[in-house]
Amino acid sequence: MSLRIRTDLANKMRCKTAGQPGGSGYNKGSFILRAVEMKHSRTEVGRWRMLRQASRRKARWLEAQSRRNMRIHSIRKCLVKRQRQALVFALYDI
Repeated sequence: MSLRIRTDLANKMRCKTAGQPGGSGYNKGSFILRAVEMKHSRTEVGRWRMLRQASRRKARWLEAQSRRNMRIHSIRKCLVKRQRQALVFALYDI
């Protein structure tokens, strides 16, 4: 359905609900606001999609970094704990 037919149908429906005499002509006597379905351009939609992809990629990277850091942190904590335990037992042996 073309844009012109869609706007004419929207104008007809608006006239019926408002009680005005509506016609099928393009520009009948009274001024009627055009109800047009606004569509976004392909470039605009593509830009939004790319931005969304980039933000998701950043979020995934950040989550992975956080997991890596927690893993490194837990390994270091485990090593420090072993060293402390070794020192404690070394002192008790003396």
